[in-house]
Amino acid sequence: RTPRRAALGSNAYDVVYDQIGEARRILTGLGLNEAQGQTLISSVELGMRSAESVMLANPLSSDMDMLRPSLLPGLIHSLRHNVSRKNHDVALFEIGRVFTNANGQTKENRSLAIAITGQRALPFWSGDERDAKFDTYDLKGLVEEMLEQFGLRGIAFGKRAESTTLFLESATVTLGGKLPLGELGQLLPSLAKKYDLRDAVFLAEFNLDVLLSKRNASK
Repeated sequence: RTPRRAALGSNAYDVVYDQIGEARRILTGLGLNEAQGQTLISSVELGMRSAESVMLANPLSSDMDMLRPSLLPGLIHSLRHNVSRKNHDVALFEIGRVFTNANGQTKENRSLAIAITGQRALPFWSGDERDAKFDTYDLKGLVEEMLEQFGLRGIAFGKRAESTTLFLESATVTLGGKLPLGELGQLLPSLAKKYDLRDAVFLAEFNLDVLLSKRNASK
């Protein structure tokens, strides 16, 4: 007999499916809305193209000529879509597959990304500063709370001194100061302006497969 979908899965695929569902519930509970981006993006998007990019041999359009190496371009487009419709206070997440080229072979993994901009409105904020604009500490607090609820301990943040092609300032997120989990930071103001985002934009992205493998299952 086929088990009900709500039941905990008994095989590996179902276990992963259930854990990803748990991650979605945690993020939704923290006040974020789920977005769904395109798997194909433009190779000139946000300076994403590199030696590890997975390019299409015969793309139908120059706007869709590369498999996404990150969920962040899609989330930034989702922010712009919201802001263009006068919704300036946005907190989004996405879970999906990303792709890289490793020695001529396409490698894929699950990724989890977060994007916030505008006025603070997360459930765990209260008091006089609840209506302030999002800042770096909001993103860091959100990430810490998410990872705590998901059952990861010993999280460390390592700030990068220099800017990147995407971030004005950023930090790596590791487990025990050794195993890379992802990164977070503020989008370059020049890029925010390019996408018509008037407020500071804060982004985070994690290798969800690593999070799944390292979480405390008893949590």
